[in-house]
This record gives sequence, structure tokens and C-alpha cells, in this order.
Amino acid sequence: MSGATVAGTASSGSSRPARPPGPEMLRALRATVAADGRDMLFVARTLLACCIALYVAFALQLQSPMSSVTTVVIVAAPTNGAIVSKSLWRLIGTVIGAAAAVLLMAWFAQSPVLFIAALSLCIGVACFVSSLLRFFKAYGAVLAGYTIIIVSAGAFHAPDDIFLDALSRLSAVSVGLASAAAVFLLTVLPRTSALGGTIEALLRDVAALFVRLRQEGDIAADQPRLRPALLARIVALDEGIEYGAAESYALRRRRRRFRLATSRLLALLSAVEPVHATVTPSPAVARARRLAHEAMARVADRSAALPVVIADLQRAEEALAEMAEHAGTGDELLVALHERDLLGQARRTALALLPGGESGAVAAQRRVRLRPLPEWHAAGRNAVRGALVTLIAGLFWYVSQWPSGPSLLAYLVPASCLLATNPSASRASVQFATGTLIGVPMALFCQIMLLPQIDGFPLLAASLCLCLAPGIWLQTRPRFRLMATGFSVFFCAMISVHNPIAFDDVALFNNLSTFVIGPGLLVMVFRVLLPADVSGDARRFARSLTAAVERLARRGVRGIAAGTDRLGVEGFEHWQDQQMQKVLRLEQRAAQLPPEIGRRAARAAYLVLALGRTAVSLRALRRRSELPPDVAAALDAGLAAMGHVSRDPAAARDRIAAAGRGLDRAGAEEAAGGERPDAPVAGPAGNGPALPVPDASASPAPPPPEAAIPPAPPDDRPAEMPAAARAADRDESASGTQVTPPTPPDGTAPPSARAPIAADRSARLRREARGLLGEAALLIEHADGLLRAGCPLLRPDWRPGAPGDERTARC
Repeated sequence: MSGATVAGTASSGSSRPARPPGPEMLRALRATVAADGRDMLFVARTLLACCIALYVAFALQLQSPMSSVTTVVIVAAPTNGAIVSKSLWRLIGTVIGAAAAVLLMAWFAQSPVLFIAALSLCIGVACFVSSLLRFFKAYGAVLAGYTIIIVSAGAFHAPDDIFLDALSRLSAVSVGLASAAAVFLLTVLPRTSALGGTIEALLRDVAALFVRLRQEGDIAADQPRLRPALLARIVALDEGIEYGAAESYALRRRRRRFRLATSRLLALLSAVEPVHATVTPSPAVARARRLAHEAMARVADRSAALPVVIADLQRAEEALAEMAEHAGTGDELLVALHERDLLGQARRTALALLPGGESGAVAAQRRVRLRPLPEWHAAGRNAVRGALVTLIAGLFWYVSQWPSGPSLLAYLVPASCLLATNPSASRASVQFATGTLIGVPMALFCQIMLLPQIDGFPLLAASLCLCLAPGIWLQTRPRFRLMATGFSVFFCAMISVHNPIAFDDVALFNNLSTFVIGPGLLVMVFRVLLPADVSGDARRFARSLTAAVERLARRGVRGIAAGTDRLGVEGFEHWQDQQMQKVLRLEQRAAQLPPEIGRRAARAAYLVLALGRTAVSLRALRRRSELPPDVAAALDAGLAAMGHVSRDPAAARDRIAAAGRGLDRAGAEEAAGGERPDAPVAGPAGNGPALPVPDASASPAPPPPEAAIPPAPPDDRPAEMPAAARAADRDESASGTQVTPPTPPDGTAPPSARAPIAADRSARLRREARGLLGEAALLIEHADGLLRAGCPLLRPDWRPGAPGDERTARC
């Protein structure tokens, strides 16, 4: 891309002054030391809770004291809110699973095959539900599933003891939960949540990314690395909000606003890249880009207070809106509208962070309920995986009569249920199995070398802490978290610790062999029999995203025809959040494809989302009561073309462009009629004729009276939707009445006063419609490879230059 095509360009060879590395290195060193200190404190607190849980379990003479230690290892988390939430859902899942185990054993005590089939069905349902839920609600469904086999494993040879086994399991879990809660809640003082500051910092980082992309052409190469990093940080906010709300009442009251701010932040990140980089440069285009660049640079300045930033963004929006009204060409209008809506996204995100900052819209915000996007296909695949691995292991145990068959089920069922909550379960199965295999020699060393040499609880606790400490510490490292979980959780199941401890070498090697066979069977099911279909999943999300945009356009056409078209604040925010979740899932899958395909697919997905926002603006503009007939017909044609864009994106783009050219001709004819002597000028290639501009030889037309200009949105009402949507809502709230200039005392307005006002209003509406149609055509052109039926951009055999790439390559 040439330097002339980048907004707000600076020389691509410009260099920034090098900063001295000393202060940055010191800050990085302090951050590393602080992080390591927190991690070591977390390990110490977890080990202390494990020791307390084991001591209490021994004191109460529980049947399986190591289950209390396993519970502590699983529920331990750096934040108190996560511990509270996880403990609650673990207890609920344990009660449900224990009850299900008692029922299954009562129904199928004399029918092992039927018991295995019913168990497989229950595990499949648990995996299905856990795949649809999020956070520790999903963990509750997981625990309900694998508690069935943990409770039933000890009762296979004595079905009459199933109720006592269920109570023992529930007691061990309760001891572990109480120990973890006591240690973690008593060793940390309450602290004020910093989520608002975190979201503000992310807003400024996104603005800094915008500035870098617009400032230097050579920096644009960093985008494939910078955007995913910001995206991961924004997605992690949702987890922090969930756990913080469980810990803090004040944060629980603001939870919905924080989630709304996070959703808007994702939308802002999706609009950072300049879609209009290929338009013909002009002074007006450069000025619009410079306004946006300066406003976002102010946002990126961490020394600027949020109220000042919001005021700067508001002023820049108003200036861009004025530029859009006086744009001379279609390119100038396109750039002004795009930059105005981008600044609006940033301003709305900042407003959501101010307590009471959106006074008139706080009630509207509280009505917005953002829900997670269910992945039905992935949930079904995980359900089949969980049921299949349970069925294979159960039938192997039934046929072979292996004494450690219940232990094999006790490993495979929890492992498959835990993997069901991972978005990349197929890849995660290898890491999980690796961690389990690493635990086998550690368990052998502990059981043979350490435990026979000790006497008394202090030495027992020290030995277990020595073996568990590496796994717990690795849980604080995201890269090794799954491996560390497989090690820590199942190490506790590998060793035999009772009161008193009985050493049986045959039982030990039988038990350890299940943790060698089990990981192999787990990987076979998740990687060989039912592997992940990354390309197919990405195509599914791409089709769903395109279908959502098409439905949005078609419903607009039908609703306008019936007079029932409405899309309020809640509807728009919910729609945008759902589509943004699809984009995130698509980007996760695209990251596993070849780098070039993944990068272009992710970029095209953001453009499809922007196309949906343009459809919302078109619908809102079409609802306005004072539209001229030619503008209404052009908007109807544009929405109708967008409603079937997947059939032939190129044809849809051409129809939308033709509707825009029709508006240009109508404007030129109206101007030539005598009201405004305008003449069309040639537009840039690919964007149709330019909008009519005043003839330089003619006297300038007088400005319209102030009363004829629609009022700006008040400060106490946020711009929740694109600009055209807000204008339509204001018009509808006024019942469609048109503002006219002041009338003479006799109550009659002369036609000479009404005609210029009506002509100017028509010109403004025509100009806005032309800009939105031009933006839609440009977005379709760039996202052709993803919009087209079959998504050729995501096929495994796709190569640069293949069909569907001619347009996306220019994005």
C-alpha cells in the first residue's frame, strides 16, 4: 500500500526518537518480580489449603481423603470472586451428580451394559450443557457429569453402598471447599475493583493502535500481531467481570454497564482499520482523517481525563458531521461518515465508564442484556466425544473384567468433561494427556520413595506439597495451564493415601497403568475418531455472520413495507454483541489455518460486521418520514441487494452502486432545475459519479435557516446506534413532524421561503443516503471472499490469487 493511501499520512520512512531502554527495563523487571511474587503467594496459599483439607479429612475418617485435596487444587484461583463462584457451582454439580449416581445404580445394578449405556448418555448430556455455558456454570455441569462415575466406581462390587459413597463424596468435596475458602478469604484483605480502570486502559490502547495504523504506513504490518493481543485482553475482561461481581456488591451493580462497555470496545476494535484507504486523496479526505487522528490521539493520551476526552470526541464528531453535509464527492462523504461513526464508538465506550455519565440513557443501558453465543455444533460434537469415550472405556472394562476398569472410567470421564469446556478441545486433549503422563513417574516416586520413609502427618503433608508445588505453580502460566491441571488433579488420584496407609505394589501398578492407557484413549477419540474441523467451523461462523446481516436487511425491507420496522437501543446492542462473538470465534478458528488465510479471513469478518452496522443505518434513514421518493427507492434497492448478498456479492455491490448513481443523477437533475445550479463532477473509479457540487461561477446559495437544520443529539442521550439510526429515532420520537421556518404574523409561509428549505433538506438526505450506499458497496467489494456462498477464502485449498481473492487482496 502506498503512503498516499493511508489516512493522516506521514512519510513511511519517518523514524521516531529512540527511548532509553533503562526506565522501560526497570518497569518490566518490577512487573515481573511483582507477578512472580503474586504467583508464589498463590502457590503457598493453595498448598496450605491442601494441608488443612487433608488433615480435616483424616480427622473425620473420610473414605477418600485425597478427594478433598483434589477439590482444593481445582477451585484454587488468584481472585476471591473466582473461588466463591467456582465453589458454589462445584457444590451444586456434586449434589446433582451424586443424586444421578444413586438413581443409575438403583435402576441398573444388575445390568452392567445398560448402566454403561446410561452413563454414556449422561456424560454426553453433561458435555453438551457445559459447552453451551460459560465460566463456572459450565464447570458445574462438568462436575455433575463426572461425579456420577466417581461415586459409582466404589459401588460396582457392592451396589448397596452407593448411598454411603455419595455422602462420602459430598463430604470430601465440602471439606475441600471450606478449606480453600477459609485460606483464600482470610489471607487477603478486600480490595476495590479496578475493572473500570482496566477498561479505560484498553480503550486508550485501542486508540493508540488506531494512531499507529494511521500515522505510519510501515507500522500497518504490526496489525496482525497487535490486534489479536488487544482482542485477548478485551475478551479476558468478561471473566474478570463475572468473578468480580461474585466478590463485590458494588461491581455487581455495575456489571451490566461494564459488559456493555466491553462489547462497545470490541466493536471499536473491529472498526479501527481504515476501510477507505484506497479512495482518491483530496483536501477534504485528508482533513477528515486528520480530525479523527487528532481525536483518537487525545484518547490515547493517558494524562487526559475521560470527561475532557469525551468532549473532544463530541466536537470532532460534530465537525465530521458538518463535513459530511458539505461533501463534494462520494469519497469525501464516505470517509467523513466512517470516521464520525468510529469516533462515536469511542465516545460511547468512554461514556459507559463514567458513573452517571450517560444520565438520560442509564435506564436504557440497564435494559440491555448481553447473552453468550451458543455454539450448538461444537456442543453436539463434544457430547458425542464424551459419550463415545465413556462407552469405549466401559465396554473394555466389561469385556476384559480388568480390576482397574472403574479407575479408567474415573479418569476418562472427568477428562472428557473438562475438555468439553475448552474452545479447542482437540488440541487441548494432547496437553491434558501430556500433563497426566508426567504425573505418573511423579506418583511412582512419591508412593515408592517418599511415603514409605515418613511417619506422621507433618512429613506426609511436606511430601505431598513437594510433589504438587510444580503443577500448582505452572497453573499460573496460561501456556501450561492445561498441562498443569492434568498433572495436579490426577496426581492426587494416582497415589493411595489413607489412614493408615497400606502399600500394595500390584494395586499401585494397576492403578498407574490406567493413567497410561487413559490419555492414549482420550487423544484417540478427540484427535482421531472425532477431530476438530477448523475450516468447517470457520465457514459455519462466516455463513452465520453473513446470514445475520442478510436477515437484518430483509427484515428492514419487510418492516418498512408494513410500517413496523423498529430496532431500538437494546436490539442494536444485542445484535452487535452477538455478531462480535461470531467474529471472535471465527478468528480463533482462523488462527489455526495457514497464516495468510487466517489473517485475511479475520479482516474480512470485521468488514462483514461493519456492513451490518451500515445496514442498520440504512434502515434508520429509510424510516424517516420526509424522504424524497428517489431516496426511498434507492434505500429500498440497497437493502434488498444486501438481503441476498451471499448469492452473488459482486452483483449485489453493482446494484447498490447503481442505486447510488441514481441518486447522483436525481440530485443533478434537481440542481439543474433552477433551485441550485449544481453540476456533477466525475467521481473516482469504482465509486460512481461524484455528488453535485456548487458551480464556482454562481453566487453561493444562502445557508438554510437554523430552524431547518435537525437538532443535534442532546448530551444526556448517548448515541447508541450509528448516526443515521439516531437521526431516525429523533424524527420518529417527534411523530414525523417537520420543522419549518418562522411564519409571518398572518400564519402563511411564502412559497419562496419553503422551497429552498425543502430542496436543501432533500439534498442532505440524498447525500447521506449516497454515502451509506457507497460504504456498503465498498465493504461488500472488500469482503467478497467471505460473503460469497461457500466462503472460498476459508477453504483448505485456497491460495492467494484464487477465486474470491481478487477483492479481498485489496483490503
